[in-house]
Amino acid sequence: MINMEEIALKRALRLMRQEWKQNKSRASFHYAFAIRKSRIIAFGKNNLLDASKKALKIGRSLNIDKWKEYPYIHAECDVISQLDEKYDKSDLIILSLRINRTGKFRLAKPCINCQKTLEILGYNNVWWSLSSDDNSNKLILTNEKESIKYEDA
Repeated sequence: MINMEEIALKRALRLMRQEWKQNKSRASFHYAFAIRKSRIIAFGKNNLLDASKKALKIGRSLNIDKWKEYPYIHAECDVISQLDEKYDKSDLIILSLRINRTGKFRLAKPCINCQKTLEILGYNNVWWSLSSDDNSNKLILTNEKESIKYEDA
């Protein structure tokens, strides 16, 4: 991923922090971005408070029982629901970031249902944050094949 998308990554971090605004009402906040070249083309976030027609539609179309019964949108599905067919999926990066209420990076690996949805729909370039391993709160991204530490988080 990275190098290219360093510009988009900086924008994603800025957008995530603006959206979060040091809100301490929840334990963590989960955001996802669709990145193409150096542009963010879609932004999604978890909504665990309000049932979502998007989640219900995805649950029904892909036969995901949990989302048919509990249709609360996850960040990754929120972001891909905003994409249309004009984008070649092989050109897209899905970036999933989670921070806790104090702004520390946390594990943002897509849940099993989001992984299933991403795979079925052909989104294969998915990156997510890992929990900060020290007090420096450096952003560590992985896709299970490789990990990178981003120094300017």
